[in-house]
Amino acid sequence: MALLETSVEANHIITIRTVQGFEIVGKFVSESAAGIKVNKPLLVAGITSGAESGVTKALWGKLGDTFATLGNVEINSVNILMAGATHSSIASQYTTAVS
Repeated sequence: MALLETSVEANHIITIRTVQGFEIVGKFVSESAAGIKVNKPLLVAGITSGAESGVTKALWGKLGDTFATLGNVEINSVNILMAGATHSSIASQYTTAVS
């Protein structure tokens, strides 16, 4: 069962939309029937767009406020609404945020 809507390779930045409405961005590790495993996941807490510049910026949050830095996390398939490659400008912002 393919959960990803686009073909991705290890370490590509992907976005997972959950059935609960959360968007999670992380580095793709693997996919199985059980779910999708990502590394260093961040929650998209919001999006801002500059009126003059038109630049869209993601506001990042943690999956849980009390977790230490998360490594690999598997998002269970029953919680995934859709998943695919992340837009390049948001992927670049994510990379900066986890560096």
